[in-house]
Amino acid sequence: MLPVPPTFQVHSTTVGVEVNQTLMLSVTIDYNYPLSGISWIFNGSSLMGQSRVSVTIPPVFEVPSVNTSLQISSVVPRDAGVYIVMVTSPAGDINISITVDVTGTIIVVLLIIYNVCT
Repeated sequence: MLPVPPTFQVHSTTVGVEVNQTLMLSVTIDYNYPLSGISWIFNGSSLMGQSRVSVTIPPVFEVPSVNTSLQISSVVPRDAGVYIVMVTSPAGDINISITVDVTGTIIVVLLIIYNVCT
């Protein structure tokens, strides 16, 4: 029997979030053979270890499916873009893209204090 590549279950491949809100993305991966790895990518870089980002990648056991999730707190406009979940397995590598749109604006208050000495 040939290995069957994993498949994805995702509610939507386009997600909208407002500035300063929390973004939550979740993907279920169905598979028949053990997975070698799962990773989240944004703009070509891994999202692991960033302060506002929490990535959940469960241990990969020989079960029919796992859930992986990405959470970004205090979303800013630069968080908009395409997020990719990459899965590697003996049956082949696959990925899915989720486009995130960020709406709203950030208000910047600039406070200048002058100290005038005479």
